[in-house]
Amino acid sequence: MSEEAVPAAVAAARLPTLAVATIGHVRSGKTSVVAALTLVAARLAGYTSIYRSVSELDRRGGSPPLLRSDLTDEREAVGEHDDPPTLTVRGTKEVLALPSRRIVAIDCPGRRPWLKNVARGVAVADALLLVVSAPDSVQSQAEEHLRLARALGHEQVVVFLNKCDEVFDLEWLDLVERDVRETLDRCGFDGDEARILRGAAWPVLAGDDAWEASLRDLLGALETDLSLPQWTDAGAPLVYVDRCFRARRPNNRVLIEGRVRRGSIAVGDTLRLCGLGLRSSVVVSSIENFHRRIPRAIAGEQIGMLIYRPDDPLRPYEIRSGQALVAPGGPPTAWQLEVELDLLGAVENGRSTPLREGHDLLCIFGTVLLSGWLRLEGRPPIAAGERGRARIHLRGDAYLEPGMTFALRDGNQGPWSGKEPRKARWGGLVGSGRILAAEPVNAAG
Repeated sequence: MSEEAVPAAVAAARLPTLAVATIGHVRSGKTSVVAALTLVAARLAGYTSIYRSVSELDRRGGSPPLLRSDLTDEREAVGEHDDPPTLTVRGTKEVLALPSRRIVAIDCPGRRPWLKNVARGVAVADALLLVVSAPDSVQSQAEEHLRLARALGHEQVVVFLNKCDEVFDLEWLDLVERDVRETLDRCGFDGDEARILRGAAWPVLAGDDAWEASLRDLLGALETDLSLPQWTDAGAPLVYVDRCFRARRPNNRVLIEGRVRRGSIAVGDTLRLCGLGLRSSVVVSSIENFHRRIPRAIAGEQIGMLIYRPDDPLRPYEIRSGQALVAPGGPPTAWQLEVELDLLGAVENGRSTPLREGHDLLCIFGTVLLSGWLRLEGRPPIAAGERGRARIHLRGDAYLEPGMTFALRDGNQGPWSGKEPRKARWGGLVGSGRILAAEPVNAAG
């Protein structure tokens, strides 16, 4: 449905949306940067923002490290008598209404155990904001985040060198900037053309106006240097579930959040909710876009929808992140994939041994995360740093289409139990892939 079909009052209130995922190493100051952006945007004329403090963002997406026995180095970093730092676990979203566009800043976690939450944040984003601690330069997790984002198809990135108030040697900042550009080149981005800004977020939050200009420059870069994605209203609708909530009333309905990837959705439409073991027909009863009720959502908009199942009450525990809302009668969910894999080499922190028949992998399709095993079907093993075709049998079904890209990861993490969590066994990212064909064949069969 074209924009002309939307009521004029609603269309006039809409701004084009650019979702930006904030990535980087743990303790680089990502949450502080997001909080400082809301503060500066709230002060500027023509900008609309609600100031969110770091503590507010932490309450929505943080977890106290006192429950984690392997974070002693984090507690020592802030001092023995200081309050323990809070780590971001879930990606939180803050909206900045700029004069020409609406920025949705997604504050992603930095620690490696929550890489899947980074993937979910990056999957709904259009561009990246890489935050680098100026005193520490580029660290390991920043590079892994960049490789993950590149595997999911991202190309646009803006870099913010944070904590520059702690650096008194300008030559060191030049070296850090050169290191950042080299890292971007290694991860598949254009390091020479990337915009790199220097500043500090925490002094701005503490009331020091000397560093506010750097945050204003960052807002300007997000408004002018990043291009808006091209969405199409044609074709069958597609929305991946990001989060799910129980609706207060009526109690037989469920609120889901997601982004319209393709097509359009109107109030009263009947859709198919599928993936991860669920196949059900649901009806859309209400749509909201940034706290405004709208009759129709078009491609590119981040929305919340109230849905219900006509024949049986829909329960929130049935809906999981990664399920899809598609048109009725479309292709079924996939259990096995024909893919083309591109593996990282050992020098790129990838595998040192080839992928062989039956190898277990975790496939990250953005909001969809599924494990599976590799079938080479007579082909030779795929060596590290090489490209090859293979078949992946998934341990669950998901709505996937040919042409989608995904990231591959080795390793697993044991469940948290009491105060002594099991140590994670990580192989990290091993490469990326592209779906050539998706087949509805049960992997167990």
